[in-house]
Amino acid sequence: MLMFDEPTMGLSPIMIQQIVDTIAVLRDQGTTTLMVAQNALAALTLADHGNLIDLGRTTLSGPGDELLADPRVRLGQGLGCDS
Repeated sequence: MLMFDEPTMGLSPIMIQQIVDTIAVLRDQGTTTLMVAQNALAALTLADHGNLIDLGRTTLSGPGDELLADPRVRLGQGLGCDS
């Protein structure tokens, strides 16, 4: 198991994409990963399952692709996304 805490924080868009690609390869090879991130787009793109937490409370929970499609998930609008 690999655990990531804000793996894209403060990085350029090119580096963010490289990090996301690397984590995706690890995931596809069967490595379990746990990520804490404010970059909801990157995190949910990689996630089999996600939890969105606002002020210490889980506000949404479900498969990553469903959360990405959920209109309540305002990527980059008040969720603290760093890209």
